[in-house]
Amino acid sequence: MSFLWALLGTLVLALAAASTPTPTGHGPRARRQQALVPDLGFYDPHLNDGGYMLTNAYNEQPNDYGEPLNVIISAHSDPAVLVDQETSGGLRNYFQSLGFSTECLGASEGTQQSANLGDGRGYVNQTAVIRWDYGSPSIGTCEETLLGGDHFRYWSQIGMEADSGAYFLAASYESALAEGHNIIKNGYNLGRDWLVGNATQHTFPDPNPLDYAQPTSTSASSAASSTPTLDSNGATGIVISVPNGQFTGTTSANGYTYQTVATYVSGLLANSSVGVNHNDTVSENGEPAQDGLVAVLVVTITNSTRNYDKSKLWDVQIVPSAVKIVGAGNPRNLVNETAVIRWDYGNPLVGTCEETFFGGNHFRYWRQIGMLADSGAYFLAVSYEETLSQGHTISKDGYNLGRDWLVGNATQHTFPYPNPLDYAQPTSTDASSAPASTPTLDSNGATGVVTSVPNGQFTGTTSANGYTYQTVATYVSGLLANSSIGVNHNDTVPENGLPAQDGLVAVLVVTFYDSRCVCEDFGPESDWESIEIERP
Repeated sequence: MSFLWALLGTLVLALAAASTPTPTGHGPRARRQQALVPDLGFYDPHLNDGGYMLTNAYNEQPNDYGEPLNVIISAHSDPAVLVDQETSGGLRNYFQSLGFSTECLGASEGTQQSANLGDGRGYVNQTAVIRWDYGSPSIGTCEETLLGGDHFRYWSQIGMEADSGAYFLAASYESALAEGHNIIKNGYNLGRDWLVGNATQHTFPDPNPLDYAQPTSTSASSAASSTPTLDSNGATGIVISVPNGQFTGTTSANGYTYQTVATYVSGLLANSSVGVNHNDTVSENGEPAQDGLVAVLVVTITNSTRNYDKSKLWDVQIVPSAVKIVGAGNPRNLVNETAVIRWDYGNPLVGTCEETFFGGNHFRYWRQIGMLADSGAYFLAVSYEETLSQGHTISKDGYNLGRDWLVGNATQHTFPYPNPLDYAQPTSTDASSAPASTPTLDSNGATGVVTSVPNGQFTGTTSANGYTYQTVATYVSGLLANSSIGVNHNDTVPENGLPAQDGLVAVLVVTFYDSRCVCEDFGPESDWESIEIERP
C-alpha cells in the first residue's frame, strides 16, 4: 500500500501525457516510447540479465525444468489491451474473447512458476494462471481445473533494462486433475496453437505443419535438418518469421472487438526437450517436447459497442467525489472509479482503517484510455473527509485542502491556509477580489483555455520500497469553474463566502528511478528518457 500511495498519491490529478513513461495501476506502463521497442514489440530475453525462454517450473533452481514461453503479446498492440484489467477492453477482456478466464472462483490452483524476461528484474513470479472457461467466464474455469484443458501463465516485460510492455505466455494443454494435471502429448505446441486458433479462427491440424520449423513436412527425418544452430541458451539469437506462419482473425467480448495478427517466429526457443518440464511424457513420435516456435500476437481494438457522442470531445462534470465523474472525450461515457486510495497514517498495512474511522485525505481515480482520447493520464478526485461518525462528509474547504495536501506530500511544499493560489488569485485570498479573477465560463463550467497559474509550480521527491519519485506539480485553470454549482456537499464545504472549490487542477509529471540498484551516473541532467536510450 505504501508503494501504491507513492505511485498514485504523487501521480496525478491529471497526469500529463508527457514524454515520460508512466506506470499503470495494473501492470506495464502503457505510455512508453514505442520507437525504442524492437519491431516485433518485445526485447529478446536472451540479450540481457540471464533472460531465458523457459519458465522456472518449481521456483527452486533456475533453468532446471520449465515450460516454454511460446506466445508473446506484442507491445505494438493497442495500449488499452496492454492494461492488465477486465474493464475498458483490457488484457483480461481480450483473454475472455479467446475463451479464457481467471482461476476458478478466484482461487489459485497449481504450482507457482517464475520467469526471467531479461528486463533487469531477474526471476519474477507469474502474474496469474488463465484457463479455458468452457463457455462460462464466471465458473467455467472450475471445469477446466477438474477436467483439464488449455491454460497459460503470463508475465509482463516491464523492467528498467528492457521495458517493452509485452506479455509473455507459457501455454499448454493439461490433463484432468485426477491425472495430476500433466501436460498431454504434444501439449505445449497444442496449447499455443489452439490459443492462436481461437484468436484467428484458424484451424491447425495436429501435428501442425509449422512444427519444428519445417513449413511443408512433419516427418522426424526432416525436422533435424531444419534445426538451426543453437546458442548456449538454446536459441539462434536471430528471430525470424516462419514461412506461411501468419494468421489474422477477430474475436469479441463485452462490447469490444479485437483483431489479432499472429506471426510464428523461430530463434527464441530451441526445438528441443532439454530443460522442458514433463519432457518424458510430452514428446510424441520421437519429436522434441516442443517445436521451438513462438507465436507473436499484435492485438488491436477495432470497435466498441459502448455508446458515446463523438461531438462531445470534453465532458467533464464538476462532481469531485462522485463515481460518475469523467467522460473527458472518452468513448466509454461514465466509467466507475478504479479504486479509493486513503491516507495511511504512516502504516501502509492497516493505516487506511484509521482513516476510515477518523477521516483524512483520500481520493478516487480514473484513467483516460478511451478510443477518442487515449492519453493514459490518471484523473484523481481528492478531498479531505470527516470521521465515520460524522458521515464522511467533506470538511470545510475539503476539496482544495485534499488536493493541496496531496501535492504538498509529493513536493514537500507547505501550503498556507488558505492557499494564496485559491480562486485564481496569486497574491490575495480576499473574497471580494475573487470575482474579478473569475474567467468567462463555458457551459461545462470551464474556460476551455488551460493556463498555468502564476507561482503555481512546485517540485519535490518522495520514496517508497526502494523507488524514488520526482514530482513536478503545476496548478492550471480552465478545466474547472471556481464555483459551487454541481459540487457534492456544496452546502457544507464552502468557507468564508467562497465557492466549494477554487477551479484549479494540479497536473503532476512524475519520474522515478530504482534506488535499490547501483546504476551508472548519467549526470545531473539525466532523466527517464536518457535511461530509455541506454536500454538494449
